[in-house]
Amino acid sequence: MPNAGQSLPTIVSNIPRDVRMFLDRVRELLSESGDNALVTEKSLVGYGLITTQGKAVSQEGEVYATPPAITGLAALGAFQNVIISWDTPTYANHAYTEVWASPTFDTLLPVSDPAYVDPATLNDLSLATPIATAPGGVTSDQLGGAKGRYYWVRGVNTQDTVGPFNAVSGVLATTAPDVAFLLTTLTDSITQGQLATALSEEIDLITLLETFTGYVDSYSGDNLVTRLSAVDASVVNINASTALLETFTGYVDSYSGDNLVTRLSVVDASVVNINTSVSAINSTVATIDAEVATLNTNVANIQTAIADIVSGSTAVFVQASEPTGTIAEFSRWYDSDDNNKAYVYIDQGSGLVWVPLDDPRISANEAHVASLNAEVFNIDGTSRLATGTALSALDTTVIALDDTVVSIQADVVALEGEVFNPDGSARLA
Repeated sequence: MPNAGQSLPTIVSNIPRDVRMFLDRVRELLSESGDNALVTEKSLVGYGLITTQGKAVSQEGEVYATPPAITGLAALGAFQNVIISWDTPTYANHAYTEVWASPTFDTLLPVSDPAYVDPATLNDLSLATPIATAPGGVTSDQLGGAKGRYYWVRGVNTQDTVGPFNAVSGVLATTAPDVAFLLTTLTDSITQGQLATALSEEIDLITLLETFTGYVDSYSGDNLVTRLSAVDASVVNINASTALLETFTGYVDSYSGDNLVTRLSVVDASVVNINTSVSAINSTVATIDAEVATLNTNVANIQTAIADIVSGSTAVFVQASEPTGTIAEFSRWYDSDDNNKAYVYIDQGSGLVWVPLDDPRISANEAHVASLNAEVFNIDGTSRLATGTALSALDTTVIALDDTVVSIQADVVALEGEVFNPDGSARLA
């Protein structure tokens, strides 16, 4: 059948050869008739083969297959809307997809609210109703903030034959709460009664804490942690002082006797008696001090002699064995294995040898000090007991040639006292 009204007009102007050949071929196609004639969409609609939407019109008596279950259903909640998507249907004669949904529920309602609905109870296809249709694979549902519901979909073909739902269980989606609305609603609306029990109990502790610490609103000093740090430092010092005091007094936890003040009262009485005895002893000590002064003079002379001997030394050795090798004359050796006994390296006629520096004067003086006998005389010239205990605090020393210190305190403590009879004979003190 010729395509009336579709022939191309004749071109009379000069055009390129290739363009003219192309236009001639198009004219031939448009002028074809019969089986080779071109058919337009308008012609198909006119023949009743398709609809104005481009869908095929079923022939009389033809029944299309039931649409299969739609796959890939997903629902994504945003702030106010839910975006619902699924795999685009590819079966023949698809017309559109129905979207079904359950009743909505409020995601912010507490369980205790009378209007609260358990979302799980809404996942029931018998409660669902159609909310939208879409020819493609996506649509949206405007729920508002903090809402939720379940979704199902099914396909419908051009004969209005509906397919099965995608599944028995729906796909859940919820929208986000409106933060500004929440802040407006909650401001000045939450009291301690609406808080969780644990948090409410914590708030109750604030009042108890203020009472315990003595806090008042007008306080403006350091916080409690800073103040406690200072107290801790003081406690450390107190503990240290307490430990020293316990050590000094000999206190132990198991002690159950009189307190220190009571015990010191008894000691004070004894001290009075001791002071009286000490006064008498001090008189004796004064006499001994004079003797010690003389002894100190002798020691000074000995030290001078030692200095004369030491002077001029070339080298000094401190070791357990006798030094060997090239050694300068007048060198000194302190034998660390023999109480630092001193030697000098000199020539006594047969070559350089180590010669000890012992001075016989020191031994003589030490013997004399050790044999000192102490006497205490009364005003009338008679003597009385002078015990070594009274002299125990004296500390008299003699320095040997090797610079070692010889203490004769023990000898001074052991000083013997004599008491003379009126006829001049001595008896044991």
